Amino acid sequence: GGVLAKTVDGGHTWVQRPSGTNATLLGVSFAGASKGWLVGTESRVGRTLDGGATWTWRLDLTDNKVGAAFYGVHFHDASLGWLVGSSGRTYRTTDGGATWQVRTWETGWTHYSVH
Repeated sequence: GGVLAKTVDGGHTWVQRPSGTNATLLGVSFAGASKGWLVGTESRVGRTLDGGATWTWRLDLTDNKVGAAFYGVHFHDASLGWLVGSSGRTYRTTDGGATWQVRTWETGWTHYSVH
């Protein structure tokens, strides 16, 4: 887990980058070239401000379920974003991921993507 790859030539070549986590990474969203977010197993949510060169991981956001995972993340712009996961919850941020609010309570269904 935790493997990232970056391309600068349209996918012809790829370079592996460290992610700073051992979690399996399952979703990514960028709002521009610099600001991006990753989600994965262990309820991991990561943010980069430098195009993916470095990542900061939140350890306080939990999906309240043992073995929980966040599968999908989407940012409309640098502030407004959504993430979904294995508990069926939907989370929303309006401050670039500094805080997240539960917008949908547990449905019992896993949500894999959000757009």
